[in-house]
Amino acid sequence: MSHHRTSNSLVVHARDKGHLPACHGVKILHTGLEKKLRKPVKAAHITTEEATNHKEGFVCLSRTAAKLIISTIGRPPDTGQSASTIS
Repeated sequence: MSHHRTSNSLVVHARDKGHLPACHGVKILHTGLEKKLRKPVKAAHITTEEATNHKEGFVCLSRTAAKLIISTIGRPPDTGQSASTIS
């Protein structure tokens, strides 16, 4: 991993956790969201959960705002997945 780009979230995850992200059993958190809504919802999940992303995205939210967005949009119960699974 020492010669890979540390700007890549997968490389950073593998370096820090000692393994690649587990992609089997991934569940989609939301589908059919318009782009203008998908970005803040994704940012909300990244803000409130452990995520593979290691850099801030284009939408920066406080934890309070993020929790409000998620509670408004809703979320399937007990997905146990990271924010990187939003499509």
